[in-house]
Amino acid sequence: MAHCSSCSMELRGRISSTSILSKNSSAPWCRGQARPKYFRIQASNLATERKSGSPSVSIQPEPRKIPYGLITSLSGLGAIETAYLSWIKIFGGSAICPASGPGHGCNDVLNSAYSTLFGTPLSLIGFVAYSSISLLGFSMIQSLFPEDDVRWLLLGGTTALVSASSYFLYLLTFKLENASCAYCVASVLLSFGLFISTLKGFKWKDVPRMAGLQLVIGAAVIFTLSTGFAAAGPALAGSSEDIDLPPIEPEVTTSSDATKMSLAKHLKSIGAKMYGAFWCSHCHEQKQELGKEAMKILEYVECFPDGYRKNVKTAKACEAAKIEGFPTWIIKGEKYSGELSLEELADAAGFSLEK
Repeated sequence: MAHCSSCSMELRGRISSTSILSKNSSAPWCRGQARPKYFRIQASNLATERKSGSPSVSIQPEPRKIPYGLITSLSGLGAIETAYLSWIKIFGGSAICPASGPGHGCNDVLNSAYSTLFGTPLSLIGFVAYSSISLLGFSMIQSLFPEDDVRWLLLGGTTALVSASSYFLYLLTFKLENASCAYCVASVLLSFGLFISTLKGFKWKDVPRMAGLQLVIGAAVIFTLSTGFAAAGPALAGSSEDIDLPPIEPEVTTSSDATKMSLAKHLKSIGAKMYGAFWCSHCHEQKQELGKEAMKILEYVECFPDGYRKNVKTAKACEAAKIEGFPTWIIKGEKYSGELSLEELADAAGFSLEK
């Protein structure tokens, strides 16, 4: 656009205020010219302009579109959630289930055959993924890396999270029958929130490259999960997997010390019961924690005394107690799901380990 004769006087007036807008430093903004979109040119030295005839300006780049603060916060919440679940999965105990439905609860899901992938807890894999995305987001708040590289890394990471979350939602709906898991739903929401936030940093011209990357990552995630769960055992108690397992319980090899023996006798005296299944690894770990001598004293109820096969039902005692997952303790009328430490057992039974 050609310079107009009135630009010089108008430019001086605008410099004396605070700033003018232009697409480049060589073409001042004249009256009637369309307001530019890309840069803000700010007059910084009026004295220099008066001598040289042109304003001294600084160019500020277009603001970032990806909300790195939000991405860091959401992925941080995901890291905290998965760290908590990983701790419970590795060291034992029961998760707090804020919204368990009438069927199987979140502890049953965490103890199911779908809670590990190639021997690694899924929650631990999730912790690594969320932590990595949180670190990327934080690094961009500090402007440590080129944004173009980071946005593609974020797209790949969030695509993997969304693919995995979608697959787990399928498992929760169709494989883990009647199961409810607030942690699983929260992870799905966080994953999609991160994915949508990342998409803000891309334009329509990026769609072909984005689609190719997402297709490859999504297919790889689904294939890995499907392969890892192909040989999964019974998902939950009462599910209709087409298998046939004989009722062979693993041998308890640990010994019980005096404290464990005293605790077992106290649990026996108050009518406490442990309900389990021979194929349940967490049940065996609970027995190992107590020791073989203590287990001979405790009242243990096997919910699959005739083995596990298609359409099998749990023992009547387990049905009457409405056992939904293994192991389950009933102590003083209260139900406790999952492995319990000696301290948790003693606290539930009102027993002092100091005796």
